[in-house]
Amino acid sequence: MDSYRVAVATYRNAQNKEQKREMERLIAGIKSDFRSEISLNDPKVKKHRKLSGDLFQMTNQGQLFEMSNKEKADWNKKVKQLADETKKLESEIEEIKANKIYENAFEWRFEFPEVLNDDGDFVGFDVVIGNPPYIRQEEVKDLSSYFQTKFRSFSGKSDIYVFFYENSINLLKLNGALNFITSGKFFDASYGKPLIKFLLNSTEIIEIINFNDLPVFEGATAYPLIYFAIKKSKDDYQFNYYSLNELPTISLKEKLSNVVLLSTSKSIFTQNDFKFVDNRISKIIEKVKISTVPFKEFCGLPIVGVKTGFNEGFITDLKDDKMVKPYVFGRDIKKYCQIKPTNKIVFPYSDDYSIANLNENPEISSFLETHKIKLSQRAIIKEGLVNKTKCWYEYQQVNKTVDYNSEYIVYPNVSLGNNFTLTRGSVIDMTGFLIKSNSRYLLAILNSKLIAFLMNIWSISRRGGYLEYKVQYIEKFQLKISQKRSKNRSLS
Repeated sequence: MDSYRVAVATYRNAQNKEQKREMERLIAGIKSDFRSEISLNDPKVKKHRKLSGDLFQMTNQGQLFEMSNKEKADWNKKVKQLADETKKLESEIEEIKANKIYENAFEWRFEFPEVLNDDGDFVGFDVVIGNPPYIRQEEVKDLSSYFQTKFRSFSGKSDIYVFFYENSINLLKLNGALNFITSGKFFDASYGKPLIKFLLNSTEIIEIINFNDLPVFEGATAYPLIYFAIKKSKDDYQFNYYSLNELPTISLKEKLSNVVLLSTSKSIFTQNDFKFVDNRISKIIEKVKISTVPFKEFCGLPIVGVKTGFNEGFITDLKDDKMVKPYVFGRDIKKYCQIKPTNKIVFPYSDDYSIANLNENPEISSFLETHKIKLSQRAIIKEGLVNKTKCWYEYQQVNKTVDYNSEYIVYPNVSLGNNFTLTRGSVIDMTGFLIKSNSRYLLAILNSKLIAFLMNIWSISRRGGYLEYKVQYIEKFQLKISQKRSKNRSLS
């Protein structure tokens, strides 16, 4: 190990080509010896040698006395077991030797001997810098079980760059530095929670620079950020957070000097469900929660609109009747405005959500029949037709507790600012949500500046300033209620 470390250092500081070539030959020889030694000491090779020896001894050693039938049966069983295990190991060893994946593999222990101590044990790198690949786990499903057993940051829906964070920290020495540029979506998405917890427990964050939806990488909106941290475990610490709304024109350093710095801490970040807020904002959020009830307790959680699975098969120009209703998309919903739907949809259900009988309306039956093939091929419906749990013209997903004849609060799932309003008699598309309340008090709160302020902290942002109004964010709202309102939370 010492000679190899000296040879690498000499090679990197070689004074001439001859010295460099000589070191190359020496390094190649040492690497070859390393590989031979590793091969001889591989656990599978060691185990194979032992089993082969045991098998040879059993099959070639003479018996002083003749074995009984039971002893002979036990002997045969043992020999067969050893033979099978030996054969299996031989197969595994040959498979490893023949595996071309490792033929030209980069072995960093060879290339960076400085990360090993004098005994050849791994110590760690001083710095890890990288821009890991953005690949959804769905694209490498065959590796899912490996990821799950290998990484504590595993989540079934994350990009694999998540695992690069964990692996890089494991490769660092204590107090080593990690500097990554990756998508920052894991800070907002639920799949990122395991990684965030791992990072908080394993590193001291120094600085995060969020580029939001800026086009850092040409032709892609990756929502990138730069994460800089030290491998160190601390109960609490301060760190800096920058949020950029335009790209640097001269240098990043110059740009950061003109951006408002948000200084926060591990404890505040954790207390606010991994959102980047400072102590002042954190105190405001806590103050808002005083003497309140959870949103869910006040009126229940929002309900997503219907999913037909094939809108073209249901949207129609037929006149309104019991089975044809106004159809509202998220884009149709505006703050306090009366909704004026431009679409109508076949609603194939009776008031109790039993499947409507098409024989009672030949015109609608004829319309749906023209799309029957595609309607029957929809996910969920196709499987349901096989096991006779579904009807070919029902919706893919519909909440059967909703009475569309009642007045409800509705809002779009993605919105530029708060856009809550009331509607009655319209079916809401999956691009919208409804709240089973017509409380004017609740409507005013939802459209308030306070809720807009909180949504800008809690929600995932999209390009152009749009925010996702998911249930998980609405659920965080706390509402103050008077004694009068507590008696009637659907106050009009």
